Amino acid sequence: MSAMRRIFFGICTVIGIALLSAGCGGGTDVGNPSSIVGVVISKTDGGASQKVAHAMVVLSKRGADPGFDGVAAYIPDDNIGIYPEPLFFDTVYTDNNGEFVFDMIFPGSYVLVAHKGGLVALVYADVTMYGGYESTLLELEEPASINIMPYEQSGADDLSFRGVRVAGTDFVAAADSSGTIVLNGVPQGALDLILYRSDSVSVRFDSFAAAGECDNELYVDPQRSGSYWTPHVCTRQWDGRPYLLEVYLPAIEKGERGDFNGRAYDLRLCFSHPMEALHTNGAVHAFADSGMVSIASQWWEGSNVLYVSLCVPDTSGECQPDGTPGFLSGVVYGVTVDTTARTSAGVGFAHEESVRFIAEP
Repeated sequence: MSAMRRIFFGICTVIGIALLSAGCGGGTDVGNPSSIVGVVISKTDGGASQKVAHAMVVLSKRGADPGFDGVAAYIPDDNIGIYPEPLFFDTVYTDNNGEFVFDMIFPGSYVLVAHKGGLVALVYADVTMYGGYESTLLELEEPASINIMPYEQSGADDLSFRGVRVAGTDFVAAADSSGTIVLNGVPQGALDLILYRSDSVSVRFDSFAAAGECDNELYVDPQRSGSYWTPHVCTRQWDGRPYLLEVYLPAIEKGERGDFNGRAYDLRLCFSHPMEALHTNGAVHAFADSGMVSIASQWWEGSNVLYVSLCVPDTSGECQPDGTPGFLSGVVYGVTVDTTARTSAGVGFAHEESVRFIAEP
C-alpha cells in the first residue's frame, strides 16, 4: 500500500463518513483523518455578504460517478474505485452562524455543494494526509443552465451521448431525441462534467465555466475526445477553442448589402477569439445550392471581425464587387469556415461551421 492512502469501496451504500471508516467489507490505510470546516454566505440586494443559517451542505468524492441509466461507472483515478453506490458521503446543515464541519475526512479531493432557498454553490477541497483541517467558503448564487449540443456531422454513425452528470453530485440530465442535453439548476463556476455515450463509455470534460448571466453552451462530438469540444461561455480563455460568435447578414437584416468604410460586404463574421488572419482567410469558402458563387474579397476589422464580399457571376462570368452580387431568388448561399481557421494562439476550429441565407433580389 503506497503513501497515497488507498480507499476501496465494496458495492454498498455509504451515507455517513463513519461508515466510510468502517469499510463495507474493504480495507483502508488512511493515516490521520482531517476535518473540512467552512461557512456558507450569500449576497444581499445591497451587495453585502451575509452568513446563511440552516443551509444544506453535501460532501462527496470529486469525480465520483455512480453511472447513468445503466451505464457503467467511471473510475476517476487509481486511488479510489467507485461502483454503482455510493455517490454521497455525508450531509450536514449550517448552524445559526452559517458554519459547518465535516469530521473524520480522509486524504483526497472532495466536492462540496450547498443549497438554500433555490440558491446553490459548489467548491472543491483537497484534504492532505497529515491531519488538521481544510477551510472552505461557499457563496450561494442563482443557479445556471448548460445546453450540451452535438456538432453537425455528415456520415456520422449512431454513436451519441445519452446523458450528463456534474461529477460527484446529483446534478444529472438526459438527452432528447436530437441529442441535446439541458442541464438546469447547476452551480455557477468551474464544473467537472461526465458525459455518457450510447456505447456505455464515459467521457470527461473538466472545469466547464458555468455562469449565471449568459447562455452556457458546450458543443460535443462523441467520436472525439473532450479536447476537441467547444464551450460557449461568458468568459473565454485566450487559448481556448474558437467558434463563430456572431454573424451579421445585411441582405437579411436590411434587404441590401452592408457598407464598411465605403466597401460593400455581404457577411460580417465575428469570431470568439483573436484570429490568425492568413490561415483563417484561407479557411473561408463560399457555396450555393444552385449556380455559382465565390468570394470577391474579405478584410478584417481588428483581429476577430471578418467582412466577406461575395460574387455571383453575371452572364459574362464577371463579378460586380461594387454593385449588387446578383443573388438569385430562392437560392441558398453561404460560407463555411473549416478547421484550418485558427486563433492567434494557434488553436483551430473543432468542426467546420456554416452560415446559410436566402437573399431575395
